Amino acid sequence: MKKVAIVTISWGKNYGNKLQNYATQEVYKKMGYKVETIKFKPTIKRKNNSKISKLRGISLNKAISKLKRLICRKRLNSIEDNRSMCFEKFNNKIIFTKEYTEENYMSIPTNYDFYSVGSDQVWNAYFPDYSDYYLLNFLKTKNKITYSPSIGTNSIPEEKINDFKEALSKFKFLSCREEEGATLLKNILNKDVEVLIDPTLLLTSDEWSKVISKPKCHNNKKYILCYFLGMKDRKNFKIIKKYAKDHNLEIINLLDPMSKYYGTGPSEFLFLEKNAEIIFTDSFHSSVFALIFNRPFVIFKRNDEYKNMDSRLDTLISKFKLVNRRFDGQQITKENENNDYTLAYDILKKEREKSIQFIKKSLGIKK
Repeated sequence: MKKVAIVTISWGKNYGNKLQNYATQEVYKKMGYKVETIKFKPTIKRKNNSKISKLRGISLNKAISKLKRLICRKRLNSIEDNRSMCFEKFNNKIIFTKEYTEENYMSIPTNYDFYSVGSDQVWNAYFPDYSDYYLLNFLKTKNKITYSPSIGTNSIPEEKINDFKEALSKFKFLSCREEEGATLLKNILNKDVEVLIDPTLLLTSDEWSKVISKPKCHNNKKYILCYFLGMKDRKNFKIIKKYAKDHNLEIINLLDPMSKYYGTGPSEFLFLEKNAEIIFTDSFHSSVFALIFNRPFVIFKRNDEYKNMDSRLDTLISKFKLVNRRFDGQQITKENENNDYTLAYDILKKEREKSIQFIKKSLGIKK
């Protein structure tokens, strides 16, 4: 049996990252390949604490003070432990190699038949944990595949352009997850770059339902799911709270460390996406799973410390004709609440076929 090594972001606790990793693995498995994900932990170029506090929209000192006032340290540790446990449980669904680091990744075995880089923001060179490892520059083999890797932003740092050009010119077939990223690479390489859907969209609702777990803390009340990766916008949350009150819905703010739902993993995230009355988000993958599970969702503009990362969502909205998903900045509209995705599903069927054909072409499968 031929072997494929997946090169992606394999560390940390991020729902979208773990779910796209799992999806990529399952796609290659269905094609008859043995699949392993290379476990790689990059060097973080700055402390995470400032990022965490910014994502909550308050200073670190205030965040610590607020946590101390509202919840005891024991409970906080328990929630974080449960979160880690849930992620570890989901990690067991992914086959990993031993761990490599920035210091020793050149020693990664070269006996795989193919090396597949993607998806997720592996080529976002603005991230503090970015590494040239994701360009597969350590491999002499020509059997290097791209499946929907994301640059995530609308530019590549000037000092990294030559690195991208040198490394990616050695790939026979190139793909990207967003239109802007594909255009950037075409301009750098003067080479065709296919725009392909995220691997999470290659699995059906039924396939995802097989790995769903109901959160132990779930009380079966109807709810709004809030999943915001950017900094908190008080005006937007005021509108969301009014919507919840008007519709008699509970609010589950998934990334609030004071929420009992914070201690959940990818399988529980899928449950919450599938069963929400409506989803409010600035996240690409939250939007993707709302589409997969046929849930109404509203996309808010992300307030973020990094370069603008709307290109992935712009491509998703444009490709699947979902322009009515955008929040207008004033109120949740009837169009936002609509979840008739008939046209989007017709497009998805064609995009799945296109993506599978690209993968087969990359693998040298002629049938």
